[in-house]
Amino acid sequence: MADLSGALTYVNPAFVELWGLSAPAQALGRSVLDFWRDPEAVAQVIATVMQQGRWQGRLAASRGDEGTFQVRVSAFAVMD
Repeated sequence: MADLSGALTYVNPAFVELWGLSAPAQALGRSVLDFWRDPEAVAQVIATVMQQGRWQGRLAASRGDEGTFQVRVSAFAVMD
């Protein structure tokens, strides 16, 4: 989960494992753009979510020196 600035405020255990992190703290506060191969594509996804409320598709993720992997993403805007 990210705040309106794009900083991660929550990650689940699967996120930690997929991205090869040792703890959630390694992701919290970082931009969602840091974890994807193509930050411009992710910025477009964020814009779509803000306009349409949702987005589904595949994105290439970066796992540091271990290369990339494909992730099926379902993104939804949660408004209070």
